[in-house]
Amino acid sequence: MENDKVIVFSRKTLEERPIFNLIKDCEKRVILFTVKSAVKNCENLYSKFYKVEVLDDYYSWGVEKKAIDYCKKYQIDKIVSSSEDDVIRTARLRERIGVEGQWLESAIAFRDKFVMKEICKENGIKVPTYSNIVDVIDLFKFIDKYNYPIVVKPRLGAGSIGVNVINSKNELEKFLESGCLSAMPSKTNYWMVEKYVDGDFFHVDGIMKDGKVIHCWPSKYSSGNFEATKNSKILSTVLLSKDNLLFDDVINFTKKIIRCFPATPCPTSFHLELWSTKSGLVFCEIASRTGGGTIVHDYYNAFGVNLSEENIRGQSGEQLELNNQPTNPIRYSGSIMIPPKEGFFVYPSHQYISRDVTINYKVDMNKKYEKSACAGESIATVEISGVSAERVEKHIVDVVNWWEGENHWIKK
Repeated sequence: MENDKVIVFSRKTLEERPIFNLIKDCEKRVILFTVKSAVKNCENLYSKFYKVEVLDDYYSWGVEKKAIDYCKKYQIDKIVSSSEDDVIRTARLRERIGVEGQWLESAIAFRDKFVMKEICKENGIKVPTYSNIVDVIDLFKFIDKYNYPIVVKPRLGAGSIGVNVINSKNELEKFLESGCLSAMPSKTNYWMVEKYVDGDFFHVDGIMKDGKVIHCWPSKYSSGNFEATKNSKILSTVLLSKDNLLFDDVINFTKKIIRCFPATPCPTSFHLELWSTKSGLVFCEIASRTGGGTIVHDYYNAFGVNLSEENIRGQSGEQLELNNQPTNPIRYSGSIMIPPKEGFFVYPSHQYISRDVTINYKVDMNKKYEKSACAGESIATVEISGVSAERVEKHIVDVVNWWEGENHWIKK
């Protein structure tokens, strides 16, 4: 409604995510909770919003107390989450105040990797063999029963941080010596374990509402995110062709999963990951937020809509730019994420030239880099468009060969 107030939680820069252009009458309605780095280049900041809270400690419980005070004072109608970190806290606030949107049961289902696998398993969706870990004995029991390789991961993790693939007894001992699993756990229900799945890795991105997919499209990764991060390997992704034999199966798999989960009453972006194995499709994880890395750019290049902006529009009650399933992409798209390695970066001696390929460098020539610590960390990204998925895949192969033919790292 015209005078309804909206709280938006966002750490992204307003240059990258111009909230004041996404919500009607922003200066009369929107209270922004953000950080200094997100607003430092924004002119006339306070005139663009009803109120702005620039927070020193964004994750403090005091922030939630402040949000509740605003809710009571201004009769807040919507609370918007724009990143995975805020999914549960904004759900908590909505439920506390009693406003429409994703509440806690749904938020946890889309955030907790153990809970989401429980939901899938109960609804006949194939998942890896898995178990919760309270202490190290739980891990030993799992290995005794299912053997190696296994994956140990935080239940609420993101970006492959804290993920460990363990292939042998020696690797298990190294993992235990790292101190991740304490003899007196201070983080109850923090870890889980599952069998390693060998298969092609896919992701599906789009918008959902009330347990239904509004629009989405599947893409294929070149490898798992963890494998790319651990080995500092180039990670690429490409939109699946509608003629691909897996296309309909992946779309139907996606719809079935979203039907099973506690629904989001407002249009919300989602990011699903799954494997294709010899025995069929296997669920990996799903999140009620936009996928990271280059996914926003890839989806925009293909369909002309920004999923992060659609996510904010939907949660705040604004009309979506795309409210139906596209028949085909405008153009097929894909991307490459190039991770840092140890040393100082040196630019390629010659460039890869193509009107379908854009290379974006994000390097500091005076900085000594270490290997990437999380999925999504990169020193360069490559955006690729083409008339077909095959054309994009050809560019990906050529760009990777060009890049790996250069020596980009020196030690001083």
